[in-house]
Amino acid sequence: MPDVVAWSPETTTLFWSEQNQEAQPLSDIEFDATPTVNQENQNPRLSLFRRDNAFTQSDLVSTRDDQTQELIHQIRKSSFVPNQESLANQLSDLFNFAKEERPTSPGIAVNSLSSFFDFIKLHANIRIPSLSLSPDHNIYASWRAENRIFSAHFLPDRDIRFVLFKPNNRHPKRKIRVTGTVTGDTLTEIVAPENLIDWVLGEG
Repeated sequence: MPDVVAWSPETTTLFWSEQNQEAQPLSDIEFDATPTVNQENQNPRLSLFRRDNAFTQSDLVSTRDDQTQELIHQIRKSSFVPNQESLANQLSDLFNFAKEERPTSPGIAVNSLSSFFDFIKLHANIRIPSLSLSPDHNIYASWRAENRIFSAHFLPDRDIRFVLFKPNNRHPKRKIRVTGTVTGDTLTEIVAPENLIDWVLGEG
């Protein structure tokens, strides 16, 4: 089973605003996700806004986590994904590691995970990659073979940023590097399939 690489984020602490002691009751208040800093006294403060329907930060985290867990569950139960149990276990481990480091983080970015899931659904013969997380919680998948590396960074806008290293037959001491950004459904058109067969896409 490929190694799972955990991501270690920086910890950010949010502080309650000391201003406006006559603020509205908490039931009428929602946290804004972006902290603001008073440069004069260096006292971090979290902006507050009145809403008709309060939606707390914990609600947002819970909903986001549920979406991620549901996608991992779908991958685990997908009969068209080879070795789906191993793949789902890797994703669960990554998610849990990230949440242990920072409980309020997304663990795995939902849109990145969805993009990764769409990609493997398009390629039923894909081999299981080694997975890691980028600092912004996106999935980074890597496949390795002798003298070859193919890595794909699944961005939240559905694009895939990829890089392929392969031998240079005319110059044995050097390697060819192919890189670019594409959508998942065109990746194997840009990267010639013969360069991925047997070690990324399996046989034929």
